[in-house]
Amino acid sequence: MAVLGLILLIFIGMDTAGAAVRPEISFSPNWSPIFTGEPVTLTCNVAPTAQGNLEYSWYRDGHRIPGDQQRLEGVIYKGNYQCQAGASERSESVRLDVSSDLLILQAPPDVHEGDSLGQIH
Repeated sequence: MAVLGLILLIFIGMDTAGAAVRPEISFSPNWSPIFTGEPVTLTCNVAPTAQGNLEYSWYRDGHRIPGDQQRLEGVIYKGNYQCQAGASERSESVRLDVSSDLLILQAPPDVHEGDSLGQIH
């Protein structure tokens, strides 16, 4: 009975170790919105154990777009972006806004209108 329990623990440990971690997207420059025509680099960040010869897929608003590298570079259009590395799940959706205004307030993508940024002294 103890041997069966040990085999079960080893099997569960192998299953958990092989589980894929969702990639995360980062921006460079790290703000949104960006000006129309401003070049941007989106990077599909994966866990160090998952790096190597991975095939990448990129999605905008749920639709596959051209690109099979870890980085998506150039003039990028507004939308909700996701990436996938190898057989991993798709990343969480990240919103990129583009503006043609003459003046815009730029903030990191995870800062939204109405967020409290702390007190200024």
